[in-house]
Amino acid sequence: MIRFTTRFSLISALFLSVFSGLMAQSPTPVAANGQLKVLNRQLCNAAGNPVQLRGMSSHGLQWFGNCYSQASVQALATQWGADVFRAAMYVDEGGYLSNKTGIQAQVDQLVDWTGQAGIYCIIDWHVLNPGDPNVHLSDAKAFFGANAQKHAGKKHVIYEICNEPNGVDWNTVKAYADQVIPVIRQYDSQAIILVGTPTWSGTPGDVRANPLTGANAANVLYTFHFYAGSHYTQAYMDDVMKTLPIFVSEWGTSNYSGNGGNDYTNAQKWLDLFAGQNTSGQKVSWCNWSFADKAESSAALNPGACGNGGWNNTSESGTWVKNHLLSPADSWATTTPPPPGNQAPTVALSSPANNATFTAPATVALTANAADADGTVAKVEFFSGATKLGESLATPYAYNWTNVTAGTYALTAKATDNKGATTTSATVTITIKSGSTPPPPPPTGDLLGADCARINDIKSYTLSAAKMTNATAFSWWVNGSTQSITPTQPGRATINFGPSFTGGQVCVGVNYSVSPWYQQICKSVTVCAPGARIAAAETADNVVYPNPTRDQFSFTTERSVQAMTVVDLTGKTHLRLGTAKADQTITFGETLPSGVYVLRIQYDTQRQRTVKLLKSE
Repeated sequence: MIRFTTRFSLISALFLSVFSGLMAQSPTPVAANGQLKVLNRQLCNAAGNPVQLRGMSSHGLQWFGNCYSQASVQALATQWGADVFRAAMYVDEGGYLSNKTGIQAQVDQLVDWTGQAGIYCIIDWHVLNPGDPNVHLSDAKAFFGANAQKHAGKKHVIYEICNEPNGVDWNTVKAYADQVIPVIRQYDSQAIILVGTPTWSGTPGDVRANPLTGANAANVLYTFHFYAGSHYTQAYMDDVMKTLPIFVSEWGTSNYSGNGGNDYTNAQKWLDLFAGQNTSGQKVSWCNWSFADKAESSAALNPGACGNGGWNNTSESGTWVKNHLLSPADSWATTTPPPPGNQAPTVALSSPANNATFTAPATVALTANAADADGTVAKVEFFSGATKLGESLATPYAYNWTNVTAGTYALTAKATDNKGATTTSATVTITIKSGSTPPPPPPTGDLLGADCARINDIKSYTLSAAKMTNATAFSWWVNGSTQSITPTQPGRATINFGPSFTGGQVCVGVNYSVSPWYQQICKSVTVCAPGARIAAAETADNVVYPNPTRDQFSFTTERSVQAMTVVDLTGKTHLRLGTAKADQTITFGETLPSGVYVLRIQYDTQRQRTVKLLKSE
């Protein structure tokens, strides 16, 4: 047994030596491909031939620094067959913002070492926390500006400007990208740039309705992340790749936590899809998470491996991934351009005009212009939000929407060509005003606010402008059971009527600098008659009350919340409410104009909820 083991080890060592020698004699990935570019959604080399980079991502540089050295980078290039290394630079969590000089030095070393090894290097801005890349926008612009200036002209450098945005929509991420990309382009006009997508880079399809355009779209790919033990959305990604350029900058064999059982069967399905087995024939580059010796199933190295240079001391997952880096081997010389991909159609709503106003019951004539450069338009569908209104199969593309009730509507048109590619138009917002009910009269009286309140209602009361003249101080109280009174500004207070409210008076004592010197002003508040709709809502998780409201909304969480945002029907974000603990009451919406909104509640990576809100006039 010992003799057999020794002989087997010698044979393995000889094979590794011969294989490494062959790799050393072949041109490196950078030497073979040069400056990369994006052509027709495909990552291509300098000659315009499609390429698929395959490689590894680091874990956090601040935690596993001893795993990232010139020796480990060289091992990845010559012994693992990696084409690309991703430097995952956390911004928070003890990362860059806690040690800018030290972390920048690590990044510079990795750029140098990957350049010497002839493999590509991704400089990653890791915003897993706080999730919204705009939180650190100024730091991001300074970081990428300095690095683009320092590394301009280095063909192997790729920039990933926001890893895994979460808790925000694509329009928020796009606003960030539209500011950071020009900073890089000021110094490096050709570098590949990777842009993160919402839901931890899990929903790149959100980009399709409003992608980057012009100079900000050149040589840009959108990122997608998957973990084989949790994500089975190959059909979704096959559809996304029909219209968007994609780069998988992070994936794992485990579940999304980085731990848990490895699903190699599903991982193989993902790798096959990105190797070109998709409807578009696209080859999608990828980096596996992670080249680290962390004690978790997604780590490629066994615990303690980095301490003694054990770059081939691979875990179960690491062995599987390494084998898939080595086989099939890169074959740059035989790479040929794919056949021209099907171009998606173009579509735009020509009627009604944006912000048009109608009177209920309304008839709205929807018309669209649609065309397809390399085929024909099969149909144009018309939508209000996510609800399909109708479709048209031939020009003129039109649909009459009748008996439309009062409200605000977000309209789009979706064109499908003869090969199944689709494009959704920009959103057009219209308002249907009530034709029979006049607007409510402006509030009157000395103390303005609701005449009735329900149990646990939170309402605001304001002293009239006439009574505010020469007022200097205010004291608030309620004749009746309430939970709390919170003055919010001079002459204004928010009252939580609590669980025991049975009616009473809201009062404010006002001191004046001139006669009458002091005045007590009160308003009677009764208990609102309970309605079936409210009673049903109060039994639901995360009750939003009152809804509808003219003032502000409130709800009490039943478990912790990672992120809360309020958006309108066009997807525009109006409020970011942040995080919340269990059993916390959140009050919001006082400044929102009248209209229909959606409260998005993100509990964790797997659970989220939306609640429709109506802010009345």
